[in-house]
Amino acid sequence: MHGSPPEQALARKRLEPHVEQIRTWLGERDMTLKQVWRLLNGRGVAVSYPSIKRFVRQRLEPATPRVTVRLETPPGRQAQVDFGRTRVMVAGERPWTGGPTTPTTWS
Repeated sequence: MHGSPPEQALARKRLEPHVEQIRTWLGERDMTLKQVWRLLNGRGVAVSYPSIKRFVRQRLEPATPRVTVRLETPPGRQAQVDFGRTRVMVAGERPWTGGPTTPTTWS
């Protein structure tokens, strides 16, 4: 964990007056927490990046909900490539190995 409890309390004290502005910024499209941190530092709010990450995680709800987009395609029209890990038997050992996986729709 970054910072001692007194340092964390000081960071919270510095950030609390800006909570509504932070919430507004985070609600903007394409705004990142790193950008919010830079904006605050530009306004003289001296806190570390881990401090603002902790503050937002503990104090604010996410500005936008996570969204899942379901892709519906006919059979054989779409495939996804991902990276997977598994254990394989090699010379009597079972080391972890990784490689591409291609889950397909309608499979």
